[in-house]
Amino acid sequence: MGDNLIAGLFQYAGPVPVSFFDVSRDIFLPFFLDFAAVVQI
Repeated sequence: MGDNLIAGLFQYAGPVPVSFFDVSRDIFLPFFLDFAAVVQI
């Protein structure tokens, strides 16, 4: 389901996925780093 949702977002965004990547990176990167820190402990 997640892949279909992502594909739908790409299809909806059309030729402008760069800003989406920038925003998602800024949003998810801190959570990913926190998760990695917790797993390492």
